[in-house]
Amino acid sequence: MNINEIYNAVKFFANKEQKGFVKPSEFNTLAQQAQQEVFNEKMDKIRKFKSAERTGTNYRASVEDPTDFLSEISNLLVDNNLSYNTSTNLFNRIGSDSYIEEIYYTNSGGKPTKVEIVSKHNINKLLRSNLIAPSVDYPVALLKSNGIEVFPTNITSGIKMSYYNIISNPTFSYVASGDDYVYNSSTSVEFELPESTHNDIIIKICKYIGINLRDAELTNYAVQTENQDYIKTK
Repeated sequence: MNINEIYNAVKFFANKEQKGFVKPSEFNTLAQQAQQEVFNEKMDKIRKFKSAERTGTNYRASVEDPTDFLSEISNLLVDNNLSYNTSTNLFNRIGSDSYIEEIYYTNSGGKPTKVEIVSKHNINKLLRSNLIAPSVDYPVALLKSNGIEVFPTNITSGIKMSYYNIISNPTFSYVASGDDYVYNSSTSVEFELPESTHNDIIIKICKYIGINLRDAELTNYAVQTENQDYIKTK
């Protein structure tokens, strides 16, 4: 679905529930919020799934594998060099809402090495260990709200991060026609998340408006819309 179809769906349910007309400005604000929330929820499931995969817990077997979502959003994968902040001794973290795919360190010889992301609890254990302490050959990273701390601390350059991040906000653009709004595709900004998430986005926007929407209602609306489009083409 494009953003116009999603906007029309939201208007349909708002009118049906007598919630009033949804202005484009209101829709755009809610659309941005909904897309980010769906993205965060998907990424949280992936984090839990991968964590369970590493630890062998039952969570992995009890849920659907969400990692296919990463292939759907491959266009959102970014690879950047991180700058080092000498005042905090941290690498600047990019995108607080991003999902980190991988951090790696490239030494002076040009050899890239994966940096393992560890918890605060584990880093204390590693730093006290004589056998598995972090080294330039086996570096580790601790994620903080204001940056990324890399161990050993003598690594102050050569850190890159691959991460998934939403770059632009969906925007329904229009041309005013009396009291109506006519969709302008040339200046609108589409949702960056794939179509498989669009139903979730619609449901969230309707939830923000105060509409208790069931999946069956959305399915019926989609069928109705498809039938109308088919009649128009006959």
